[in-house]
Amino acid sequence: MSYTIDTDRTRALGSTIRKSGSELRDCATTFAYAAGLARRGIVTDHVGLAQSLYEFTTTHLTVLEAVAAASAALARDLTWAAQSAHDVEVAAAAGLGALGAPPPKDSHGVPL
Repeated sequence: MSYTIDTDRTRALGSTIRKSGSELRDCATTFAYAAGLARRGIVTDHVGLAQSLYEFTTTHLTVLEAVAAASAALARDLTWAAQSAHDVEVAAAAGLGALGAPPPKDSHGVPL
């Protein structure tokens, strides 16, 4: 009997997505600063343009923050899934040992 659950890659993917969320938050901060500079340049010379710029930046900042939050949540879920999979491996290994079955094998078929 052989089984494997790839917890290392799942954790690595969670780490990558967590980093993406952080980078998206940094992007939102930079975008907000650039939008502030643009609004400063318009001031009151073009009221319609200033309003459009405000709506554009507000909408896009909201989306950036939502995607960053979603990335962080997904990363947490992947980390939890990897831990949960590891818990299953430990429980299965204990059960196999209690039955006197051959030891579990890694993804290459080598006993652990």
